[in-house]
Amino acid sequence: MGRRTPLVIILSGWLYATAPAAWQDYQNPPPAASSQQPATPGDIAMGSGQMLGDVPGLTVTTPPPNWITPGLRLTYYMISGFLPYGPHEYTPDPEGGWEDQHGNRYTQHKLEGTGSHGLLQFNVVAMDQQQVAVQTLFYLYEGMNTSEPMQRLETGYVGQAGNGGDLWLHPDALRALLQTYGSRPPPERGQAGMWVAATRKQIEQATYDAVLIALLGESGSRKVWIYDLASGILLYSSEIAKAGMKVVQGAQVHPGGSMTKSTTFKGSRTLSLPWAGQAAPPWLGQARTFRYSGTFQVNIPGSPPSPLAVNATASITGRGPDWVKFDISTAGQAPGINSELTTRVSGNHMLCGSWMPPAAMGNLQTGRVLDTDPFTHVTTQVSSVDPQYVTVVHNNPRQQIQYTYRRQDGLLVRTLLNDRFNQLNISNQLELSLVSME
Repeated sequence: MGRRTPLVIILSGWLYATAPAAWQDYQNPPPAASSQQPATPGDIAMGSGQMLGDVPGLTVTTPPPNWITPGLRLTYYMISGFLPYGPHEYTPDPEGGWEDQHGNRYTQHKLEGTGSHGLLQFNVVAMDQQQVAVQTLFYLYEGMNTSEPMQRLETGYVGQAGNGGDLWLHPDALRALLQTYGSRPPPERGQAGMWVAATRKQIEQATYDAVLIALLGESGSRKVWIYDLASGILLYSSEIAKAGMKVVQGAQVHPGGSMTKSTTFKGSRTLSLPWAGQAAPPWLGQARTFRYSGTFQVNIPGSPPSPLAVNATASITGRGPDWVKFDISTAGQAPGINSELTTRVSGNHMLCGSWMPPAAMGNLQTGRVLDTDPFTHVTTQVSSVDPQYVTVVHNNPRQQIQYTYRRQDGLLVRTLLNDRFNQLNISNQLELSLVSME
């Protein structure tokens, strides 16, 4: 039985030409010290979400390549899937038709393989030589329709500037890895270990001299990263992870399965934003919590709407001069609305974040196009301007998200999301408005 996706997972801000060689005009910084101590097979521990910086002996001490700047957007194609090892799972149910040896009863659910594909976009919203704040957006393709992706997930993280959460490694670090590990053979079949090798990677019409880094687990789990040796950018990554069976009170309730995922580089560019050079609002240094409330409804032609209450709370957990990291939680009456905490980031160098610098709002005019993305086909433009508010809208053929900012302090005070699903004009609508800032 599938898990329901929270209905407000799309919320942004608090709530919610791009050739592969787009960096070739930037020069690499001077050589910097890197520290790679040899890692032994016993040091390698595979885990979902593991990054290179987690591997003993691979601590990144080099700075980021100097073409990495705030406002950079990296786009990747991602495909993922899960294949269960058995046809059924079981959930505890006193009225269920299945019983274990202890008399506990369960309901049986059919298990099927699942998969999805779409675009991952990583936006560098702020950085210095030590830290980088990155916003992650996932745009889902519906089947083979790749012309109208819909934004389905937003997360964020703050990581080391030297690797950007594995999005890049300084070329000096890559050369040091090759020097330390490049002459070693890959682990024997069934053994855990690390393998580093020089390779060539072709993506569409471009071919790169690259460095392959692979972590292999004894169970057959595997993680692979391939970096462009000239620029340090991540070109490709893949993961195969195996989940064991789940046993409750001696009964197998889930057979386990295999997860596969891969990402392939599509392009990079730097957003040109009219507020990027402006100072962040003064309240950014003191604010702790933001509360929003609103409604969710499904619009069906010919049927009256039935709005359901929705609430969202954003709590700041980290900050810098022009960025914040925060956890957002949601609750309400709509099915699937109650969610676990989701970490996100916001900053000056992004579109439709949690604020807009007030000094920049006076120069915005209705109809001004701020950005058009060549991969997601999302156009961002100013939809309305009045003495109190400025509204910016994300538009593509199947989705529209409006963000309204208050002129006096630049704060995001309202979001309105409309998802259009099919030719029958059925849509989801989610609206949230600011209640308080504490």
